[in-house]
Amino acid sequence: LLETFRALRADNTAAQLRIFIIGGAMIAFAPLLYVLLNQLVATGKMAPHEMQSAAFVLGSALALSALWMIVKLVTRLAPERRHIDALIAQYEVA
Repeated sequence: LLETFRALRADNTAAQLRIFIIGGAMIAFAPLLYVLLNQLVATGKMAPHEMQSAAFVLGSALALSALWMIVKLVTRLAPERRHIDALIAQYEVA
């Protein structure tokens, strides 16, 4: 049973790591999105007023994705990790 709890802890740690990696990629992508939109305007592929709409839509998508990951981390993964750690501590003492 103890090994099962340790495997669950490892899965939880991996899920948290994936959230941090994806979150970091999203933070790195935000400035690149700005550069990309400016290049589209500069090459004539997008009108300046369309850039504002695109920035709003794509920026909102990034923000909502980040918010969803934070909510998942705070409401599901962190409490699950505390519970698993408590179970492991309980079985290690016994």
